[in-house]
Amino acid sequence: MKVKIIYSPFLEEIYSTFFSEKELVSKTKLFTYSTLPHFSKDEVLMKQEEFRNEWKKNGEIMIDKILEISELKIERRNLDVYITGVPARSFSSPIVIYAGKDTADFIRVLIHEIVHIVLNEGLGDSKKFLEEVLAHLFPSETKLTKIHIIVYAIMGAVFEEVLGNVDMMSSEIRDAANFKTSEYKNALDICINSGYKNVLDKIKMEYKKHMLSIS
Repeated sequence: MKVKIIYSPFLEEIYSTFFSEKELVSKTKLFTYSTLPHFSKDEVLMKQEEFRNEWKKNGEIMIDKILEISELKIERRNLDVYITGVPARSFSSPIVIYAGKDTADFIRVLIHEIVHIVLNEGLGDSKKFLEEVLAHLFPSETKLTKIHIIVYAIMGAVFEEVLGNVDMMSSEIRDAANFKTSEYKNALDICINSGYKNVLDKIKMEYKKHMLSIS
């Protein structure tokens, strides 16, 4: 899957109007979007180049690793990723990421969104069976926590195998701690306490057993 990092003035205008009219605030405790800087077109284009250069280092390798360790396949061959100078939360459909992030944080957020895409498109209708497995393994957790357990497990395993460490997850941990809901933090705590790859292997094993039992 080829990733194309794009600055879209048209999309940015929509974002600017939407966030201004709605006066949306962040889901985090520490700031609202209105406190973050707006970036000019020239500044966003500079960030676009920085993000592209950073992605070239290991981006495609990480996508291949996501597909390998998740044991999923997707039909999608291209993925457009939009960056905006307007302070706004990241979106996954389409993927939109705020240009104010540093390069490492951009990669981390993008990988997070790509994992969601791979799970959704790779599982298709079978996603309901994954949800049943997660409900069995983590019965006391919310739906949001359950799906993020596997998202974080895949992310951590990918960073470990491609980069040799899970340092990038420190930003995920920081963001999760700042959300008004504890659901993201709960998912990360489970992965950290048991180990990202251990959690992933456990989910995959239970998923295969579940699929055999219903076949």
